[in-house]
Amino acid sequence: MTTNTTFKATIGLDWADQKHDLWIQPADSPKHEHRVLEQTPEALHSWVAQMRQRFQNGPIAIAVETSRGPIISALTAYDFIVLFPSNPKALKDYRAAFAVSGAKDDRTDAQLLEEFVRLHQNKLRALHPDDELTRKIGGLSEKRRSLVDHRTVLVNQLHSALKTYYPLADMLLGREMNSPMASAFLARWPELSALQTAKAQTIREFFYKHNSRSEDKIQERLEAIKNAQPLTTDRALIEPSLRGAQRRSNRKARLDCAALLAMTNFLG
Repeated sequence: MTTNTTFKATIGLDWADQKHDLWIQPADSPKHEHRVLEQTPEALHSWVAQMRQRFQNGPIAIAVETSRGPIISALTAYDFIVLFPSNPKALKDYRAAFAVSGAKDDRTDAQLLEEFVRLHQNKLRALHPDDELTRKIGGLSEKRRSLVDHRTVLVNQLHSALKTYYPLADMLLGREMNSPMASAFLARWPELSALQTAKAQTIREFFYKHNSRSEDKIQERLEAIKNAQPLTTDRALIEPSLRGAQRRSNRKARLDCAALLAMTNFLG
């Protein structure tokens, strides 16, 4: 379907986290309508069903300020809807032409989006969604990036927490802090006193199990553990930091599992 299509209605949709503002202009009527939808799949699909019946399955144009996200995925499933993503900067400039202050509200943005697609349809490009496989890969990649970014925040917080009460662990794990080994290490020896009571052979077997098998590196770690002095013995300082480190370590491990599970399920 091209942008020269004669639409039975043009609609501006301002998407938000809690609600959607809609500005509807039927082609056969001078009267416009403003409507607010709840941010639920049921409300959205119920409204789409009403539009299909009202306009007898004829094509309708919907202008939105984004080209991706759950609402885009939902609307592209309908063959009578043609989506026109609008560049946010273009909408901002269009808004400024009518409001010197540049004041923004959802209802006005929906109105301007509808007007934009109705008056400038021939200059806009309709969204032609990628096939299902491409969209799935894109969605998984975006989710993975989000998880990795979150993991980076937790790793940085973990480094900071360990330096306040258990700097030896930060030194021993170092660049491997984002590995499963680090989570297992902190779960087993959450503070220096627990680590220094462990047998050397137990610690050696731990690193071997986690594929850290350089004998020189293991010996260096054992010497560091033997000679380490506690940064503090004040339990009022140790306990809060210990709990914070364990919480962040466990959350990081869950995020790693979530990312791995998402990719594994997809590659299947």
